[in-house]
Amino acid sequence: MTVRRITPADALRLRDVRLRALATDPRAFGSTYALEAPRSPSAWETWAREHASGADKATFLALREATVDAVGLVMSKRMDEPRRFGLFSMWVDGAERRRGTGRELVEAVAAWVVASGGTHLNLWVTQPGARLFYERCGFVDDGRREPLAHSPDVKIWMTREL
Repeated sequence: MTVRRITPADALRLRDVRLRALATDPRAFGSTYALEAPRSPSAWETWAREHASGADKATFLALREATVDAVGLVMSKRMDEPRRFGLFSMWVDGAERRRGTGRELVEAVAAWVVASGGTHLNLWVTQPGARLFYERCGFVDDGRREPLAHSPDVKIWMTREL
């Protein structure tokens, strides 16, 4: 397994893994498959290009080495406070879960955030298993709750100091 930052050439790989994530775990994301599937190739190319470099936003892919298929994804971006970043769009293929892939993705983001001048990483979670995973990665419940727009789930906000 290799975890690396996205490159502009990864736009189709990004589309594939993002749509698989939305189709497989629809209640774990703020967006939906129906909203993102019709996106144009140029929209995916823009995402890949904008997240491939710089200190304000990044996307990381987990790649199965034998096939270079993307089996995981995570995105991060700088929030309103310059030293606070968000972790978004985290997903690992079911066959790869409990093998360390998720932790590698989280730690890749954490290292990038620190290198970008960040001190805090925030995320929200709706699923109990994901919440336990993030707790094992050092995130703590910060007490905030919000409804998820497209399901009855509630977002539980978590923070990790870096």
